[in-house]
Amino acid sequence: TKASSDDSHGPERKKLRSSEPDLKITVGEKENTVVHWCHSQVMATHSQYIDTMFASPMKESETYEISFPDIEPKVWDAMMQFVSDPVAILHMKVKDAMLVVTAYDQYDFAAGLQCCDRVLLKYFQKVYKTHHKKSLDVDLAIDAFLLADEANLEKAKKKGIDCFEYLLDSDNYYGRCMLGESHMERLAPVIARENLLAD
Repeated sequence: TKASSDDSHGPERKKLRSSEPDLKITVGEKENTVVHWCHSQVMATHSQYIDTMFASPMKESETYEISFPDIEPKVWDAMMQFVSDPVAILHMKVKDAMLVVTAYDQYDFAAGLQCCDRVLLKYFQKVYKTHHKKSLDVDLAIDAFLLADEANLEKAKKKGIDCFEYLLDSDNYYGRCMLGESHMERLAPVIARENLLAD
């Protein structure tokens, strides 16, 4: 088990520099756990889930200890980076968004979800423009779309639907851009729900 003091909360962290971190957050499980000491006020502003914990008579509101065994340490580090560092947000890539979006959604990090929505929206805008080029990786596009759908990223999801609706109607794609049987199986629930094959 590793321990660290989490000093990566940007301007919010600086405002609290005179106070000691009061919240113990453990991420990971078994031998792969890491402990972070954070400021509870800062974390409550990042996550509605954490804020609700402190506002209710749960043990966490008394012990000031929270455990996230389902979040890998590297995922947590990325999550904290993108909700606290404006420079990091500007440089978030598609795979970064895909790494953190599920945990942001599960634990209600609103700002983090908004950032992922923007990044994936831009990605699908690019996909829509370059669908006919060999550079399009349809596997990555499907992975990103299914995550956007799962986390209900409205803007990214809507543009993703536009992209796949176009691909399903288009004869002008090939190679990595082609939708094969396995792709269709993965997309089937969304195709049925959104009626993408309707005339």
